[in-house]
Amino acid sequence: MSRVWRLGMAAILAAVGVLWGEEAAEAVACSADTYAARATRDLKFDGLANFGVVEAGVLYRGCQPFTKGKTSASGKRGNGFDTLKSLGIKCRILLRESTKTMEHLDEKIELANRGIQLFHLPVPSPSWSHMAPGAAVPASYTAAITRARDKFMEIVSNKQNHPCYVSCLHGKDRTGALVGWYRAVVNKWKPKRIFAEQKVCKYNPAGPLIYYRRVFCEWYRAKFGSDPDCDKVLGL
Repeated sequence: MSRVWRLGMAAILAAVGVLWGEEAAEAVACSADTYAARATRDLKFDGLANFGVVEAGVLYRGCQPFTKGKTSASGKRGNGFDTLKSLGIKCRILLRESTKTMEHLDEKIELANRGIQLFHLPVPSPSWSHMAPGAAVPASYTAAITRARDKFMEIVSNKQNHPCYVSCLHGKDRTGALVGWYRAVVNKWKPKRIFAEQKVCKYNPAGPLIYYRRVFCEWYRAKFGSDPDCDKVLGL
């Protein structure tokens, strides 16, 4: 892709960020089925479903890049790794657990061939029993998400890594959890706005994000004090 095209795309993404940056809590930059009609409808994110602009030029989010996928936003088949390269992505933050599958090995090759650095921050997906209302958060999961959070913030705070692309498998729950911490620390968002963005980005109401929200809310209360939306999550 030409430098002019990349600069043009960056300008469009920046405009999207400005357009939604100070809107109501539900304003967000995820481009998938129910919100394809928003500002991202004209952008061709081939091979990247549920794509979103967290902060233009700094951090983007979405699903596992496809090599022969069909995106919801553009309706075209394409290689998601080519799209990452065209967007100027310098680092890919992977939140999935396994590093031994052929899919993961293929991704390492795809990224290396495009000069994109890979950071693997494994975040487990809790079992249903762990996500039951009132169930205690196992220490192993709390430790895992805490390690991933701290490393994630270290990576995205380093301008040498910008722009970054973060995803798990679907770009909904584990991705939403880590982006939620970014919103709280960097963008100074309140939990209500963070939870609204997670909803728009198609989180699973019975999935792992519910579990990790409790870890987030315990951290938020310790750092910023009581918050009504976090109190509700924690049953306080």
